Amino acid sequence: MTQPTFPRFHKRFRAPVAFGITGALLTSVLWGGATAATAAEGVTFADAGLESCVRASLDTEPGAALDPTDVANLTVLECGTAGTLGGIEQLSNLNTLTLTGPRIASLAPLASLERLMTLRVTGSSLTSLASMPSLPNLLKLSVNGGSLTNAALPQLPRLQVLELDGNALSSLASLAPVKDQLTGLIISNNRISDLTPLTGARNLMGIAAANNQIGDVSVLPTFPAFRGADLSGNRIISLAPLAGWNSAMDLRLSDQRSTLGAIAAGEIQQNPVRNADGTAISPVSDTANVAADGESWTYAEALGTNTLSWTVSVAGHPGSVFSGRIVQESTPAVIVEPTDPTEPTDPTEPTEPTDPTDPTTPVDPTDSTEPTEPTDPTDPTTPVDPTDSTEPTTPTEPTTPTAPVDPNAPAITDPLTINASDITATATTDPAAGTGTDTGTQATEALARTGASASWSLLATALLLMLAGAASVLRHRRV
Repeated sequence: MTQPTFPRFHKRFRAPVAFGITGALLTSVLWGGATAATAAEGVTFADAGLESCVRASLDTEPGAALDPTDVANLTVLECGTAGTLGGIEQLSNLNTLTLTGPRIASLAPLASLERLMTLRVTGSSLTSLASMPSLPNLLKLSVNGGSLTNAALPQLPRLQVLELDGNALSSLASLAPVKDQLTGLIISNNRISDLTPLTGARNLMGIAAANNQIGDVSVLPTFPAFRGADLSGNRIISLAPLAGWNSAMDLRLSDQRSTLGAIAAGEIQQNPVRNADGTAISPVSDTANVAADGESWTYAEALGTNTLSWTVSVAGHPGSVFSGRIVQESTPAVIVEPTDPTEPTDPTEPTEPTDPTDPTTPVDPTDSTEPTEPTDPTDPTTPVDPTDSTEPTTPTEPTTPTAPVDPNAPAITDPLTINASDITATATTDPAAGTGTDTGTQATEALARTGASASWSLLATALLLMLAGAASVLRHRRV
């Protein structure tokens, strides 16, 4: 079967086809020339240091044009000569970037690198991460060997590993907002003393915080997913907070360094060094006298600086070692001079005397005549004769005094009107008259027994003496 031929078609469209082929070839040549021109013109970077790193990564000779496609498809870049990072936005597919050198002063140009997953910055002049853009896919951030004093981060929703080794950080408070998304944290060689801002970090599996100033490990058991820690070269002297913690933990606790306050020779220092089970770790020293139970030590002499060291296995954590040293000054024993007038310690020389017999205001306890504040009811300023029971404080003279009465004499109603017959009768009937008893003496004794007032006693005595004298005269006359 013969194939049909199309002579007319061939003749009719010979010229147009030829023209079309010629046009296609010409177009191809022209387009290729344009592409070549673009490649020759190439991609440029404002940061010459960055461009040189890109050329090295793409193995492009200096002076040769950089292909835009090759530049855009670059995924890994290491650069130690970058500065301003101008033009880095053209590396749109970068997922790993390492920048080194003090010329890095800002990370703001990285904002367009949305595919970036790992960023390492070493030896930069950054003091904070304030210029750090929010990178949605960043998983690991390392800013090491710089001058960071503030670790506050922007929103990094996928960040898992943070490395801030060798900076000047003294606090982790700024990391509290991201602690629960971190699985690993490297903060060695800083000035950090407190790990408590990380308390309860849910996903933290490991932490490297060697060569800091950390003294407390009580935060470690609060990490539920934790697997290990490197806390070498810190100030830890007690592992007691780790009692009962997971024995599978990998703990690196060597070369701890601590300084205790100075004590005087002979003074007892309680041992603060404890293992994970709470028992005392007995240190070794050439100058300290450590007790047999390891609970304390003393210094026999003031030797200046003393060093005590220890190396033990961590109780409950096979394979983990806890070692370190303590430095402490011993000073001469303090001798207190009790007679030192500048610092009196003698209780008999109080600075403010409280002795009631203060010599500045002496009071003679035997002097009852001049008491400061008399309280004795028998005030010596108004003495009262204790034998005189008839003299009241304010004596009242009786209006009708009564003379003392002899029990054997007749009653005398009024001594001023007495007559001679009464006196005679008294003298005659006195049974003691014949015995020579003086009637005046009896009258005086009777007067003393009356207990009359002093003034009336004198008057009565005088009257009785007159009567007695008169009676005596009458008696002698009769004889």
